Amino acid sequence: MAVCAGLAAFLYRVADDWVTSKPVRLALASLVVVAPVLGLENTATITNTIWALAAVAPWALVSLRERPLDVAMRAMVAFLAAASTPLSAMFLPLTLGAAWLRRSRAAWIVSASFMLGLVVQGTVFVTAHDPPENFWGNSLATLAELIGLRVLVVFVLGVKWTASLWSAHPTPLLVGVVACTVAIFVVLFPGAGSRAQALAAVFIVHAPIAFVIPVWIRGTTFVTWFGATGAHHRYGVIPTMLLSSAAAVLLAPSGAGRSRPIARIGRPVFVAHVVVLTLVGFAVVIPRSVSPRWRASVDQRYQAECIGAPPDKLVALSISAVGAFKVTLPCGRLAP
Repeated sequence: MAVCAGLAAFLYRVADDWVTSKPVRLALASLVVVAPVLGLENTATITNTIWALAAVAPWALVSLRERPLDVAMRAMVAFLAAASTPLSAMFLPLTLGAAWLRRSRAAWIVSASFMLGLVVQGTVFVTAHDPPENFWGNSLATLAELIGLRVLVVFVLGVKWTASLWSAHPTPLLVGVVACTVAIFVVLFPGAGSRAQALAAVFIVHAPIAFVIPVWIRGTTFVTWFGATGAHHRYGVIPTMLLSSAAAVLLAPSGAGRSRPIARIGRPVFVAHVVVLTLVGFAVVIPRSVSPRWRASVDQRYQAECIGAPPDKLVALSISAVGAFKVTLPCGRLAP
């Protein structure tokens, strides 16, 4: 939570030249901490801070703030995001484009920091000796359904309402909310100004890409293991944040577009929407029975694989219900 809170404060500060309304910017920044999609898998889970970092990374790359402190913070966030997850590489064209358009020392520093993080990430990726991921299988039809459900529907309705409505009215929900999302941006784009329109378009284009890449790598079968609206909401953190960022940019741009009627009406609606979804969707109860009991799991694996084996034999133990996450320990460490 502390990492996400720091990233939220960072976003609020560096996005001010793009999102000129303080309430809208505050609501957007709050999503880094209490977005409904963060509730189950990202709260108090240090491993999953990579998703929040990657979600905020675009703001570090496109921010117009160039004071020394701001440049240092932007460079740090850009580096950490790139070094935390290879998915950040999808923003490489964005950072190079931003640096080329601004052609300032600050822009090149941030861009270089981001690319240095990618080099670190790439070096670890190439030299690591981890066994390959278990491939669960993919389906294009399921992927398309997941994009609509886990990105667009969650963006509009949050997680809890999505789950309940999906079980009762799946097709109307999917068709209706996809149409609603398209309508939102069709209404917000006109008159927002070319600069805001360009950035919003970049965010919108990146949103499905940020979802498709990790889901396809892990397998759509894996993502839907607990049902279409079940677990693995971490894959929706980046795309829903990108869509919210696009809406915020269009609602509170600098210049004449800020005063157009749809923007004046939309800004309080945006804030209210964030508040309602947070109150309804963020609070979760994490069941303690999801993962296997550690001592029982250790004893079972020890009896099955370590009796009569040398103490240095390595044994993989599952730390999740579906076996997706494991830890490897020698038999000598597993002995009762």
